[in-house]
Amino acid sequence: MLANATLQQNFLDDFGALGNDELHAMMDMMAKNNGAAVDNWINLRALNINPEYKNAEVLADNALSSRYVNYYSVPNLKTELQKFDGISRLEFMKSTVSQVTPLPDKGYLSMWLKVKMQGNLANYQTEEILRKFENFDDALLDKAVYEMAHTGQRGKDVRTPINQNADDIITQFKPILEDPNRVWASKEMLSPSWERWRKSYFYKFITNVGRKFEEFVNVRFAIRNSSEYNALQNWMISNGIGKNLDDYDLFTSVQLKYNAIGNYFVADQVFVQYIKVGKFKKIDDIIVIETKLKQTTATSANQKAAINAAYDGNFSGFEMRNNTRKSKYYDYVVADESHGNFKFNGQPTIIKAYDLDNGEEISGFKRLTNLDNN
Repeated sequence: MLANATLQQNFLDDFGALGNDELHAMMDMMAKNNGAAVDNWINLRALNINPEYKNAEVLADNALSSRYVNYYSVPNLKTELQKFDGISRLEFMKSTVSQVTPLPDKGYLSMWLKVKMQGNLANYQTEEILRKFENFDDALLDKAVYEMAHTGQRGKDVRTPINQNADDIITQFKPILEDPNRVWASKEMLSPSWERWRKSYFYKFITNVGRKFEEFVNVRFAIRNSSEYNALQNWMISNGIGKNLDDYDLFTSVQLKYNAIGNYFVADQVFVQYIKVGKFKKIDDIIVIETKLKQTTATSANQKAAINAAYDGNFSGFEMRNNTRKSKYYDYVVADESHGNFKFNGQPTIIKAYDLDNGEEISGFKRLTNLDNN
């Protein structure tokens, strides 16, 4: 059966550890059909399709072995299949979705595996649907599967239109996953079937980017002389705000009450200047920074009310509400509501710091007053 000495040695390397009965059964199987299984073993071994080149089920099935060879002969498909465990790879190769012409792209294989791992997406392992994901990269596929598998209404709002029209994966689903800002595209481009999901996804995107931007600003303002810190200082000087940030402490995410009822807003960053009154420190000035994704992003209802209150003749001041905040500059400084140590009765400076939509860069600043409160 194996006249070549090298092949004989390879055979012993691969199957020599089998018991006598198993080894004889393997040899009998390989001898059938004019040694077709031997050819399969040689071909799979040459492509290092492991452990399948030692799997009797694969070697005995000419069509299955040929399928492995066809897929592994395409470099990007081979790379993708090597990410599968052996069991999943065999399951894919035995499935009807592997028996397609032409061979699929790697996104097809990757999506098949990701869908397989989601119990509620078994119905989406079809050629028609998997073909639509061929040009998705891994990051985009992860987003797609997360949205499709989402429990409750949100996931249903993705699966339902896909079930109705698989082409929507390319024309409706993919564009929003790539860029959530496309929710503002022309109505002719956006199907009503996807409207509820689009709004939900866009809200999640904006919320996440907003948090990312706020944290970015927190980190950069906490470094005196960072480019962002200096940009704020220079902007204030150029806009007639004669205050030196080096004279201020910094606290973040501070809940500030702005009226006697106790209504409050959360100030993203608060620069605080203290003066000494006898043995105690008192707040002499504060600069409130509100981070927004765009220059045109409006303030929240509570922020708007707080800004209007700050410019009202009866303004009672800002006072910390039920939380404790540690200084970003001095580890030993902690601000809380005790003894009124975070209360300011004067006129605050309130500034919007806005982003470039990516959460990673301050695009500019804008002063917020009751006359320009957005």
